[in-house]
Amino acid sequence: MVHDVAHHPPTVSGDHVGRRSRWWVAAFETVSILLLAVLIADLHRSAPSPSVDAPPDVSEIPRAWVHPHVETTGGDPTRLISTDAALARFSRNGLLLPDLSIQFADDRERCKGHLGLFTRGTTPWQITVCSRLEFVITHELAHAWIETHVDEPTRREYLAFRGLEAWTGVDLAWSRRGVEDAAFVIQQNLMATQSARSAIWTDRMLAYELLTGNPSPLGPPAFGPRDSTPLIPSLRL
Repeated sequence: MVHDVAHHPPTVSGDHVGRRSRWWVAAFETVSILLLAVLIADLHRSAPSPSVDAPPDVSEIPRAWVHPHVETTGGDPTRLISTDAALARFSRNGLLLPDLSIQFADDRERCKGHLGLFTRGTTPWQITVCSRLEFVITHELAHAWIETHVDEPTRREYLAFRGLEAWTGVDLAWSRRGVEDAAFVIQQNLMATQSARSAIWTDRMLAYELLTGNPSPLGPPAFGPRDSTPLIPSLRL
């Protein structure tokens, strides 16, 4: 005798289904987290680095010229502020200075009768300021820059351009010395807020460009160079 047996699918308890569902959910979350971590790491590796300007190559320049160390002696707050302003003029216009020792005095005896005095026979080079006139420190810093950067060919070219006979000399009038004229030209171009629209100022601006290789901070000249002798003050700086 054969009995018919109804075929029913095996039954699975609710608890078992719940455990399997939770296992798949947990596995899916774990895999998702791992994939996300891999993706983030890959993006981090492939992302471009932040743009940073490369520092200038100063390997051939003495460190003192790049970051001049300036010692000051005897300066009151007003004089120190004037010194900071003068140094900033050179820095702003790309004129690199050597290490310097700057001393302040209230009489001209320390400056051998001058308003200021630049001396390169010491280490560091020395500037003595014997006047409270604003332009004196800039003028003496110009001497330090000239001694550092202006070579003999440039001196000869400058003398010809300015109609002067010699770079320096004890028999030359102060205003006829090329080195004094050059310091005056740099001082004028760095300190003037705007140039007078004249041939004299055009000469000063072109002379500054000849010395430094940079255009004058005063802007383009208004006239062509003149042919007459340059005019500079007779003050003995």
